[in-house]
Amino acid sequence: MNFHIYVKGNTKSGNYEIKGILSTYYKLPNVLVKKLGGKKKALEYYKKKITKDKIEKVLIPSDRMFSTVNITEYEIVSVIKRQWVHGEYYAHEYAEDEYCEGKGRKIIYSNGYTEYEIRCLDSTKSVMDGIWDKSDIGSSRIGNGCGDHFSPFERGL
Repeated sequence: MNFHIYVKGNTKSGNYEIKGILSTYYKLPNVLVKKLGGKKKALEYYKKKITKDKIEKVLIPSDRMFSTVNITEYEIVSVIKRQWVHGEYYAHEYAEDEYCEGKGRKIIYSNGYTEYEIRCLDSTKSVMDGIWDKSDIGSSRIGNGCGDHFSPFERGL
């Protein structure tokens, strides 16, 4: 079982608020989860073990997105990853062949924070797929904020 760290804070300049999931996570073997008394107790175990001080001194400096953030809140969260859904990936950098096959899935954290994992399945393209937040989402497509977008062929995303 994986436990992630959700952080919220302001840039060191104080101009912007940033929130999201750190790239570092804790992997707890299922045997240990059972030994601790289940998922809820294991989550409580990590909440006691991980401090704001440890996050700021050890984890934040190595995280590209959050390295310039003063943490105001943090929370240890578990994750649910939905099934992959196939669709069409639009790669805006490729003018003549911008549409290709793709897949995506919704990632929901225990505190309600949501992200999308989007993959371009055309290995000949160098694109900005990966984890996208839900700030650039429309009724029928999800965008990455840089021009690329994903349109699912089926429900479930």
